[in-house]
Amino acid sequence: MRNEKFGLTNLFYSLCDNKISTIIKKLLLLLFLTIGFSCYADEVKIRTSENDESTIWKGKRSPARLPQVTIEGNKLTIYLLGEAEEVSIEVYDDCQNPVANNTYQGDEMIVTFNLTALESNQCYYLYLSIDDISYIGEFCF
Repeated sequence: MRNEKFGLTNLFYSLCDNKISTIIKKLLLLLFLTIGFSCYADEVKIRTSENDESTIWKGKRSPARLPQVTIEGNKLTIYLLGEAEEVSIEVYDDCQNPVANNTYQGDEMIVTFNLTALESNQCYYLYLSIDDISYIGEFCF
């Protein structure tokens, strides 16, 4: 009877070890795939012209292109994680009438625009452009 217990216990542990090792293998595979695809997706290729087959590798996309935007009063502030040469905004009301159009050139990491034409209880569309990348957002004031 004692040998059967040890036999069943060993079988149970070997099954658990197989399940654990399978789970660990799957987790490692998932980790490597995630790292591989994220590295591949962040690389930027630029072709110099349509006729030219040569490609220039420009490196990785910068996290500076993911801005945080806050609106307090009539001030719209954009917080960048890195420097930008040009930041421009266009603000339209819900009828697509232009409300503001401003451009800032420099290498600041915090850019503030005064939006004096905003009216309360109204929603607006914000078109934000940082260097060559554009974002679209909506906010209610």
